[in-house]
Amino acid sequence: MAASQFSAPMQPYIAERERNLEGTEEIVVLISSSMPAGALRALFAQAHEYGAEKVRFAVRGFEPRQLGRTIAGFRAHFADPASEYVLIDVDPNVFRQVEAQAVPVFLVKDKESWFESRGEISLFGAVENVRKRGPLQIGPMYTIAEPDVLDVIQKEGSKLDWAGIQAKLADKASRGEVRAQSMLPTTGETRRIRHSPRVAVQQDVVVVEQGRYKVLAPAGGLVNPLAHSKFDRTVVVINGQDASQIALARSWVKQYGAQSVDVFFVSSAEVPRLQQEIGAPVYPLYDWMSGAFGVEAVPALVRPEGQELVIQYVRPGDRP
Repeated sequence: MAASQFSAPMQPYIAERERNLEGTEEIVVLISSSMPAGALRALFAQAHEYGAEKVRFAVRGFEPRQLGRTIAGFRAHFADPASEYVLIDVDPNVFRQVEAQAVPVFLVKDKESWFESRGEISLFGAVENVRKRGPLQIGPMYTIAEPDVLDVIQKEGSKLDWAGIQAKLADKASRGEVRAQSMLPTTGETRRIRHSPRVAVQQDVVVVEQGRYKVLAPAGGLVNPLAHSKFDRTVVVINGQDASQIALARSWVKQYGAQSVDVFFVSSAEVPRLQQEIGAPVYPLYDWMSGAFGVEAVPALVRPEGQELVIQYVRPGDRP
C-alpha cells in the first residue's frame, strides 16, 4: 500500500492519490508517550528546524485531570522545555479519522490534499516517503498509551446522577432558608472602586486556537479571567435579611434587566420569598466568589469595564 493511500473513513483529509506534491504546506504528526524517548526528542527537534508553523503534533487524550502532566511529559523531550515553538494538540478526532491504533502517523498536506505515512522515521524521511509514493508504513509503530479523551469524557459523565443532583438542589431551595458561606459587613460609605480580578489556577488552563494547543496559564499561576473571556453580567450582592438592601437589589434588577443580573446574598435568606421580592433568581455567596469579584461589603453592584470590574457600594439611606 502506497504512502498516498488512506484508511476508508479519512475525512476531511482524503487526497487526490495521483497528484504529485509541489511543496509541503502542513504536517500533522500523531504521537504517544509509548514511543521511545529518543524518537520523540528527534521529532521535536526536527519540527523546530522544519518550521513550527508547518508542523503540529497531536495526542489522542489523557487520563482524567491529568492534562497538564501529559503535556509536561512530552515537553520534557523538547530541546527547551519552556519553548512554545513546538505545538502539541489534544485531538482525538484525527486519530479516529485515520483509525490510528499505533503511532507515529504522519499526515502531509500539499495545497488541498492530504497524504499519509506511518512508522518510526524522521520527519524529513516521512515527507520524502510521501513524495516518492513509498510504502504506507516504514519502521516500527507503537500502541497508543493515552486513552481517547472523548471516551473518557463520556465515561466520566455517565457516572453522574444528573437527575438526582437537580432534584437535591430543587429540594434544598424549596425548603426555604439557605445559609451563605460568606459573611460581609454593611458598607459605611457610598463609593466606587475598580478591581482587577486575579484567580489562582489549580491546573494548566489550555485552549485550542486554530487547531493548536496553547497554555493560557500554568498551574499555580495567577490569571485575569477578563483578559481571556467575555463577562457581560451585572452582579448584585446584598444581605438577604436586610429589607433596605432587598429594595435596592430590586431597583437594580429593574434598571439593568433580570436577564442580565445575577443576585447573590450573604448571611442567610428564604430563597423563594427573596426571589419573589427581587424579581430575579438569587444565589448564596461563597468566599471564593467575594474574592473573585473583589467585594468586601454589601450592598454592592459589580459591572465589567474592559479588563476591570467597577464596584459601587451604597451606604444605607443613600441613593445609588
